[in-house]
Parts: sequence; structure tokens; C-alpha cells
Amino acid sequence: MASITPFISQNDAPGELQDAVVELFLLDAALNANIPEALRGPMTYLLRYVNSFYSNKIEGNSTHPAEILNAQEEGPEKDPTDDLLEIKQHVEVLTLLSNLDVRREDVCTPDFLKNIHKSFYEGLPEKILNIKNPQTGENIILQPGEFRNRNVKVGKHVPPESRTLATQSGMTNQWLSEQGLVSIKKLWSVIHYPATAR
Repeated sequence: MASITPFISQNDAPGELQDAVVELFLLDAALNANIPEALRGPMTYLLRYVNSFYSNKIEGNSTHPAEILNAQEEGPEKDPTDDLLEIKQHVEVLTLLSNLDVRREDVCTPDFLKNIHKSFYEGLPEKILNIKNPQTGENIILQPGEFRNRNVKVGKHVPPESRTLATQSGMTNQWLSEQGLVSIKKLWSVIHYPATAR
């Protein structure tokens, strides 16, 4: 079986885990349906920064939320640190993604994933793309929009191996089904779009 995370074989997923996933999606749908329109925009804006903060923290970015807020107040006149620039780029990509008109079945395709990666890193200074391996001292140039060809550790995060089938082919519903894996994407679609899921 291919090495992918966080998916679990349907045969191995205990019923209570599957029930918990469905319950989480139902709660998410209920929360989403009850957000007043006047709050939806400001909450979305705030959650993009919260998402970016935690996502980048996992990968070793030490920027504190107060620094993000201060940078916004100071405006574009002041040059941001590399860490702030990374968070700013992340938020811009999240905004771009939320405005894309994309088919659900394309979300996990290799081209879509590569385009997200390219959007995130394209235009960042070369010093951010030039990564030094702390164990070997080797300089590695990050290629925007390309799958990596080596295993990596980003901060404290160790992503799946670079040559897994899932990494190279995209985790489409068809691929997940062929592997006998639970499709979280399909469950989410059924709960959020029940009329179109049949």
C-alpha cells in the first residue's frame, strides 16, 4: 500500500472514527450556515491570518500574531521580515483560492497542487527559496510549482515521502477508491452539497 497520511484504509477505520468525521463535517456545515452575513467577511479575513500563523508556525516560522497586526498597521512602506513576507504571501494565496471557480474533483489533481505551490513561492526573494540542509550543509533551491524529489523536514513537520504515489499523482476520489481509502473530500461534499452528491 502507498504511504500517505492522514488517510486510513476504510477496512481499518473504526466506526467511531468514521462517525466522528461525519459529525465534524455536520458541525462545520451548521456553523457555516449560521454565520451572519455581516460577520462572514471579517471572520474569513481573520481566519486566513490564523490559518497562516499556525500553518507557518508548524514549519518553523517564529512570527507572533502581534507582529502580523503591527505590520498591517505600519503599511507597505516598511520592508517586512522574511517570516512576515512568508505569512503575507500565504494569506494572498488563501484569498486567491477562495475566489477561484474550481471544480471539486480538480482540487487534489497534480496540476492544481503545483499551481498552488507556484502561487505561494513565485515572486518571493531568492534567499527564501535557497534552503540550507542543516545536517549536510547542502544548499537546495526550492522550485515553485514542482513536486519535490527528496524527503524533507520543514521545521518540526515531516511530510510524506517525496516518491509516494499520492504525492506524485494527486489524491483524487478515484485514486482513493482504488486504494481502498476513505475519501474525506467525498464525505465533505456529501454533507455540504447533499443535492449534488447523488
